[in-house]
Amino acid sequence: FLNELEVNLQGSILENNNSISKMMDCYYVCCILGSTRNNVVNYNGKLYSTLSDVFYNSFDRTFCQDYSILLPTGWIIAPNNTDSTHVLSSYTWSTFYMVVSGGSMYQTLVSKPTYIGSGYLKYNNNGYYCSNCYCQIMIMSFPTTTSPSANPSFSPTASPSAKPIISPTAS
Repeated sequence: FLNELEVNLQGSILENNNSISKMMDCYYVCCILGSTRNNVVNYNGKLYSTLSDVFYNSFDRTFCQDYSILLPTGWIIAPNNTDSTHVLSSYTWSTFYMVVSGGSMYQTLVSKPTYIGSGYLKYNNNGYYCSNCYCQIMIMSFPTTTSPSANPSFSPTASPSAKPIISPTAS
């Protein structure tokens, strides 16, 4: 189903606007469809990816995220802190540069990891983009976990009540 949706969406983009040819590749179309990430690094209990979901360990430096993409559900622009800079400088991320919150840009492992400057993160109604080519935007999320219940039942209920009560019935 997803492949059909990608192809249909790809065709409708082509029919509606030839000027966004960078998005014609299904790779880019998939990135816009949802919050699922294929290329994620887990570090210190946080998940890191790029807004356009490029491979984190590729030396292909041709990926420019100079077009707008909305943040996927559950993700934020990665903060400009030591964890983010450690992750962005530990991998190549298919690009020379990575932008974090506040618009700060750093070089990735493709070149010597170094702070470049600020003002590189841009936003419009269609989402976030880099103001420089050969640049990606780092995003971060927290893994979803199911917390244990504070009040577990002692045994399964064979026939649950249609009108549950708050106080326990067993001692």
